[in-house]
This record gives sequence, C-alpha cells and structure tokens, in this order.
Amino acid sequence: MAHATRKTISKTRASARKSAEGRGSGLARFVPSFLRRIPVRRLIRAVVVVALLVWGVAVFVAGDGHQKTLDAAQTGFYSVTAKNGFAVRDVLIEGRERLDLQWLQKRLDGVRGMSVFAVDIALIKNDLERQNWVASAAVQRLLPDRIKITLVERVPFVFLTEAQPSTKNDTNHLRAALMDDTATRIGRYDRAAFPDLLLVEGKGAVIAAKKFLPLLAAEEALKARVERCVYVGERRWDLILNGGLRIKLPEDDAGYALRRLMKAQEEDGLLNKPLKSIDLRQVGRIILETRPEQAGSKAEVKEFSSKAEGDNI
Repeated sequence: MAHATRKTISKTRASARKSAEGRGSGLARFVPSFLRRIPVRRLIRAVVVVALLVWGVAVFVAGDGHQKTLDAAQTGFYSVTAKNGFAVRDVLIEGRERLDLQWLQKRLDGVRGMSVFAVDIALIKNDLERQNWVASAAVQRLLPDRIKITLVERVPFVFLTEAQPSTKNDTNHLRAALMDDTATRIGRYDRAAFPDLLLVEGKGAVIAAKKFLPLLAAEEALKARVERCVYVGERRWDLILNGGLRIKLPEDDAGYALRRLMKAQEEDGLLNKPLKSIDLRQVGRIILETRPEQAGSKAEVKEFSSKAEGDNI
C-alpha cells in the first residue's frame, strides 16, 4: 500500500513538471527571439532602467521636474542598455550603388558601440536624403543590436545642357547636368561616365524626353548619330547629329516622321549628304537645306524626292 502511494506521488510530480514545462514553452512563443538571446540579468537591469526613465518622465511632467533630471535618466538608460546587449554591433546598408561610400562611412562613424536607442534615425534619414544620389532612405532599429539603412537611389536618365556652346570649339556641352526622369538634378558629370545617355536641352526637355526617347530608340541607326536633342518652344524636337546636321521634327507624330526619315536614308542615303538641315514638319514632305559652301554664295532649300518612287515621301 505504501509502495503504491509513493508511485502515485511520483507520477503526480512528474505530471506537474511536464505541465510546468508545457506552460513555459507556451509562454516562450510570446517572447521575441532577440530577448531570449539576452542573459536574464542583463535583461532585468535594462527593464529597471526603463522603469526609472518612465518614473523620471512622470516626475518631470507631473511636478516641478527639471530638464537635468530627465537628461540624467535618459543618459543612464542609454549607458545601461549599451552595456547589456543593446549596443549597435552592425549597420546594414541595402541599395547603395553610387552614393559616395567615404561620405557614408564618415556619417555613420561612431554609431557602432552606442545604444541602439540612442541612434537618431530621423537625423540619419534626413542627412541621407539630402545627398544628390538618394531619392529616399529608410532607417530602422533591428533590436537588439543592429541598424538597417535601405536606400533608393536616383536612376540616371539624360544629360541636360546648362551652358550653350559659344564657339565651334567650345566643349561646355560635353559636361552637363545628370538628371533623373523626374527632372531632379543629380550633379555635373562627364558624359563619358554614362556613354549611353543622350544630351537634351531646352525648357521642359527632361520631362518631355520620357515620351520622345522611346520613339528615337526605335530607330537605332539614327540614335547612334545623335549628338543632342533640342526641345523647341516646349512643343517639338530638333535632333542635332554628329557633324551638325539638324533634323526638324513636327509637334505631332514624331515617331512617324522619324520612320519617314530613315526610309529616305535606306533608299537614298539622305543623312550622308552635305546638308545643313532636314525639315520634316510638313506632312508628306521633306525639305532639305544645303550647306552654304556646297551651294555657292548662299544655302539652297529644296524638296526631297525618293529615287525609288519618284514621288515626295
């Protein structure tokens, strides 16, 4: 009988232990993983500091508190949390491609080692978004010991002339402002750094280029000859080709005009002729202006006729 009683008590105790363990594991599911990695003593000290800080704020708000009291409580909080698992160990950066790395390292110097709660993430975000290459920035605390920075950089779209060439040998236009497709200025860069980007000029040119450049890209052979695109009167485009030939495009149906031009090039090599300009502004007609040195004393204007068909294009 006594033996049976002892077995019953033993089973009861074992059942109680399993029940307690089950309750403990159930509660663990509600505890963030980063807190489980922190030693219990350090966590308790951090909680105490938080409580003291809350108490200090309450005293300051409710009574004749002093700023020194609040500052001391905050400083104590940062100090204890930094020593107990909440010191910044890593700064993770995503999305950086062209933002100056030396500037970024200098800006973040001193962040590692300080309390993760002491990092002014709003100030870092503001400083990042003041950089020309940064369109937007997000700065986060990843408790217990990391800061994460996510950057969205501006995408170079075109170059925009800021100074017109004053002489034939003036190359100011080769060094222009790099722009994104929202017409935000990124900075002045040598065009050789971004050889695939076109040069545009004229008021409203960058925004208008978003519609026009895909039309030009469809005519690859022509695009390869283009030196710059001039937006005229905020309504239509002129193309300046290598060598100075000017192509005058209509306000409407610029894509169709470009196709007509390249058809004439394929049939007659029009772009290889010694011309000053080709005017495509009139539907169904191509008007040519010869260079003065080729026509004699003055430039000559004439209408182009296709050799293949004998009619105007």
